Amino acid sequence: MVIAVFMAVFAVGILYYALGTGEAILLREHLQDAADASALSGAVMHARGMNFLVLLNIVMAALLTVLVAIKALEGLAILGVALAIAAAWFSGGSTLALIPPLNAMRQTMRSSYDAVKPPVFEALEILHKTAGIVQEIVPGTAETIMMAEAGDHGVPTARGLPWTPRQDLPVQDDGFDTLCGKAGSYAADVVTAPLEPFVGPLPLGGVASDFTSSLSSWFCGDSGDPPPAATVSRVATYFPRTDKADACANDQTPVDPQDPNATTPLCEASRKEASDGAPDSQTGACKPSVDCAPTGAYERLAATALDQCAPGGDPRPVQYTYQQRKGAVPYEWTRAGWKRLSPVYQPMTKETADRPPCGRKEDHPSIAIGYNANVHPHGDVNDIVPICTNESAPAPPGRSPSFGDRVNVPVVEIVHILGCKKYTEQKGQVSGITPAKEDGGSKSPKMILSEATLGDQNFQIRSLVSTEPPVDPAQRVVRVSMWGAAVPAAELDAGHELGTVAVAQAEYFFDGADGRPEWLWQMNWRARLVRFRIPTGDGVMDECTGACTELVDALAKYGSLFVH
Repeated sequence: MVIAVFMAVFAVGILYYALGTGEAILLREHLQDAADASALSGAVMHARGMNFLVLLNIVMAALLTVLVAIKALEGLAILGVALAIAAAWFSGGSTLALIPPLNAMRQTMRSSYDAVKPPVFEALEILHKTAGIVQEIVPGTAETIMMAEAGDHGVPTARGLPWTPRQDLPVQDDGFDTLCGKAGSYAADVVTAPLEPFVGPLPLGGVASDFTSSLSSWFCGDSGDPPPAATVSRVATYFPRTDKADACANDQTPVDPQDPNATTPLCEASRKEASDGAPDSQTGACKPSVDCAPTGAYERLAATALDQCAPGGDPRPVQYTYQQRKGAVPYEWTRAGWKRLSPVYQPMTKETADRPPCGRKEDHPSIAIGYNANVHPHGDVNDIVPICTNESAPAPPGRSPSFGDRVNVPVVEIVHILGCKKYTEQKGQVSGITPAKEDGGSKSPKMILSEATLGDQNFQIRSLVSTEPPVDPAQRVVRVSMWGAAVPAAELDAGHELGTVAVAQAEYFFDGADGRPEWLWQMNWRARLVRFRIPTGDGVMDECTGACTELVDALAKYGSLFVH
């Protein structure tokens, strides 16, 4: 009976262990369902936004088709007058009788064109503004839907963190000539449609499109290329940047192009400052051969980096280089409590990481919360107040300690921020593009962003859904069956934490074989779930803000556990 009692407790523990495992599996399934639904709903919303832009483009071209048709009739009348005059030499002047009715037709078409043009242009401007509004509001609306979708799958405490790549849809203004060409193509299709049952398809749409596009000033009453676009390139910029470095970058002093080592005095001063202030590659400390005083280049650059690389800046740093030291701080028990003794440190090391080591709580620092901006408050380079430290006094002992008991507390301190990398935007004028007319630019359709490619980060939607760990009554029963033995630690702590996190990815894409020029003229935008992939560091996804930053930090923490 004694053996049976122990066996019964053990069997109950196994039963509750199975129940707890089942609940964990259900939680994971519900979380993954929420993540999948959240990501897909965001991609669907983006695809609908793109299809709506297509609809606006088509309506704009259809409105302009009215003007193209009237101008085409006017052109036929003018051509008829020219042919009547030319034929008069061979017909003895009989064809001249056709000129008055043809002129009347031309005048009628001209009057009709002048009457129809103002309301058509006004409608085009309204549709152009509507397209701009759609471009701006779709991603924000998608994020709202994604967050709502995350909490609607049987996990009451689930919280969705959407990760959309852009704050707007990846489109830009096209040229008014393109819109006029589309209107000419539609007009040709309308004219040839009744003839197709007898002679088959007539490929006149492309010819008409090119013709009306090249003569858009006459057919559509305006012309012009797209507004002068500025190339926006994301350039990796390394900090700290001093006044001398900026002066060198702006220096216009001519140098000998035949001498590869030729430089200017300003750039030579910048180069010397960077060389003297460069830290040791292993320890990150000041090199013995240079001035290491508080006014030396090393300390000046470190102070500049501490300011320029502060987390949460704009743009946000994506990589940090810093000097850290590890060690242990002994604490001794006295009648007044724990007394801190002199710490023992290991040699300093130079580290590089994608997350800030120090910062505010919302910056999600990897080492500790805090950001001390004065490392040497007393002017002594050997007197260091860390930028941040994870040191904390030991908790009161659970038993009555003896006087003189000691506890060593591991500690990591960040001594210097040595530098960081940011993605900065550099804008330049696109060569070969002339400014559009003011009217044409305000009536232009939309086209896909020039630097966007289907399948790249511009079209990817990611979602992370997390929840609080559930209160598991089965764990208490399992502990009872262990008869007081210590609960074994998890073999993979991060994997245990991932039990309350689910990620998913979707994308929106153009489902068709037509080329890039047709992507915003056919309503073939679709959405689909794809395999989750961590961004490759191309910088497109670095612009996320708000809750999105929590997803970035979560991926930085757990990214090595994803296999894809």
